[in-house]
Amino acid sequence: MPLPLFALLMTLGAPASSAPAAAAAAPLTVGQFVALTLETSPSVRTAEQAFKAADAAYRSQLSAAILPTLSFSAAATPYGYNPNNGYVFQTWRLNEHDVTYNTSLDLNVFNSFQDFQKTRASKKALASAERAFWTARQNQAFASVQAFYDLDTKLKLLDVARQNLSAQEDQYNDSQDLYRNGMKSLADLLKSETDWRSSQLRIVDAAADERRSRVTANVLIGRDGLADLALKSELQAGTTALPDVERDLAGALEARPEIAGARADLERAKIAVQQAAQQLFPTFKVDALWNHVDQASFGNVPPPAGPPNPNYSVGLALSLPFGFNVASQVYNLMQAKAQEKEAEQALEAAIRQARNDVYGAYISLDHDIQSYGLAVEKESIAQRTLDLVGSQYREGTADAIRMNQAQTDLLDAQVSRTQALYSIFTDRAQYQRAVGEQLW
Repeated sequence: MPLPLFALLMTLGAPASSAPAAAAAAPLTVGQFVALTLETSPSVRTAEQAFKAADAAYRSQLSAAILPTLSFSAAATPYGYNPNNGYVFQTWRLNEHDVTYNTSLDLNVFNSFQDFQKTRASKKALASAERAFWTARQNQAFASVQAFYDLDTKLKLLDVARQNLSAQEDQYNDSQDLYRNGMKSLADLLKSETDWRSSQLRIVDAAADERRSRVTANVLIGRDGLADLALKSELQAGTTALPDVERDLAGALEARPEIAGARADLERAKIAVQQAAQQLFPTFKVDALWNHVDQASFGNVPPPAGPPNPNYSVGLALSLPFGFNVASQVYNLMQAKAQEKEAEQALEAAIRQARNDVYGAYISLDHDIQSYGLAVEKESIAQRTLDLVGSQYREGTADAIRMNQAQTDLLDAQVSRTQALYSIFTDRAQYQRAVGEQLW
């Protein structure tokens, strides 16, 4: 094989530098990669704005419930028949003492708990939006962890493919020498060349997989798809101790944002039932009012007689809800109760899903840890076998089929170990996500 073509295959899939600065960029750890993803994620920003809107709505409703309302007006009649001047006709005139000022403060002391219920509902909506914001970050962080280790795995598999290609080229060269010396048949030589070509195809596939993963990772952090992306990942599987699944499951039923959000939705549905029930009865209101009027004086003309100034009062009112016809209010109550039942079932579904997620992630993590340990042992045995068969092949006592099988066994073991390592990292993050632990 010509040297330029071999060099091309050995370097195929290596990130092409788009700029000197990109090539010099420091490798990203998984934590840094997740942080970059959260900074640039549209879904996270959308959830954040929804949370801010819910927070503002809650503060607005709370302010409306506990603070008095202020009204102010100023009125004048600069032209025509002025009611404040005995309807005397006047031409254009607008002096300071021709203006009437009216200032009022109104505080609702009680309105059959309507403001109280609205504030409670608004607070539950805020809690739900906060959980949705947390969930958006959690989901995006998990997607980032997956993309990070997926790319890291594809880079390692590309290295494995390059090593295999180099080994297959060496075997092909050895086969040529042995064939020329009469120690190998033409069938062995052709078998070696076939295996070499298979390695070339394998590295093309590995390079394409690496580029796909690099595009996915770059898009997550808002970079050009094929830009260089250096990673700094852990090289070991870390602790192999399995977590306490029963303890973590109990914590998940409290910490999972989906469950907390479902509980908040259920509380909000219960409040809606209470509000609908209130519409079946008259509303009793207590208002405190303070009013001050500065009447227009029109020079020496005494102001017209009127109420005490300032005047203040506490008013009581009993009234039916607006649009009361009994039927509408009853059906509104039935609708609210049905939605409450729906929220109860949603909470139960979230609890069941949490149980399923925790146990599923635990089983996957247990499988990954066992698989990784076996893959490490398999790789060690396959390497020793390849060394032994390689010596026999060069001595002419082993054929190309045995040599290829030994190389294939080592390649499979290396791929299995790399993939098991990837699964440990991602499924460990999946377990943390399932039990409600924060990933960022």
